[in-house]
Amino acid sequence: MTDAETYMRLVGDFVPDRVFDAHAHLYRVQDLGSKAPELMGSFPETADYDTWQSGLGSVMGDQAPRGGLFFPFPGVDMDTASANAFLAGELASREASRRLMMIRPNDSPDSLDLDGAWSGFKVYHCFSNLPQSQDALIDQFLPEWAWEIAHERKWAIMLHMVRQRSLADPENTTLIAAKCKRYPGARLILAHAARGFAGHHTAEGIENLRGLDNVYFDTSVVCEPYPLWAILNTFGSERLLYGSDFPVSQVRGKAITLGDGFWWLYDQSVDWSDWILGRPALAGIESLHALKQAAHMSDLSGTEIQRIFYDNAAELLGL
Repeated sequence: MTDAETYMRLVGDFVPDRVFDAHAHLYRVQDLGSKAPELMGSFPETADYDTWQSGLGSVMGDQAPRGGLFFPFPGVDMDTASANAFLAGELASREASRRLMMIRPNDSPDSLDLDGAWSGFKVYHCFSNLPQSQDALIDQFLPEWAWEIAHERKWAIMLHMVRQRSLADPENTTLIAAKCKRYPGARLILAHAARGFAGHHTAEGIENLRGLDNVYFDTSVVCEPYPLWAILNTFGSERLLYGSDFPVSQVRGKAITLGDGFWWLYDQSVDWSDWILGRPALAGIESLHALKQAAHMSDLSGTEIQRIFYDNAAELLGL
């Protein structure tokens, strides 16, 4: 079965015709420095707008997104200025898309070109300069000045939080709640369903964010329904955004809960030669399948599903 056939069988009847991709990467490997993520070995050297469009289109067909919210792919010693410039050039004439600037916590805002057509910031834990950045507190890679600017300009901040228990870690939820209340003009997007690769982490912590008007979540490569259901159950359909996480969406495999954590099960992680009852699908399909299940568990209407795939992003980003 081809990927397009798997897509149609699992989610073709669920995805609406109007789709916006609220989490996708455009990049050049040459901008990622000497410590490019190992995963980049399976990705194209350059992923421009056309690469994104053809990549998702080859699987989703006519249901593929026509626009997206894009940002660079992170690397520890990447050239963020060059990566941001490449992104800006790719989207200069794409009126249906938006872009986020990749920043480091020690950047000076005076040195950044904030007057272009930016919609906010993308931050990443690898810039925290910790020996193990997965342990980073949010304010070790998301600086105060980014909150201030996002508040003033009504910009988005895309946050991939870390720490062992993610949203179930009180240090994460306490800081998120405090900053969102202090900077109500900033729109915080918690990537990967608040890094809900272990779904119970999102379910355990999300109640601590209830009542915050400027918190959003995206679905990007979350492959289990539980964290998506927890978001829908707490915030309704108005705060969840579909995101592919291209090019990670094209990886064959899925993230699975493993005890009190998670593991990425890749195609090459298992010897499938004697197993006839299933084969790994693309992570993007697995994620859409999880969203379909969460929508079913939440008894969402067609209007609510359309909100997740387009309307919420349109309102948030001024499309």
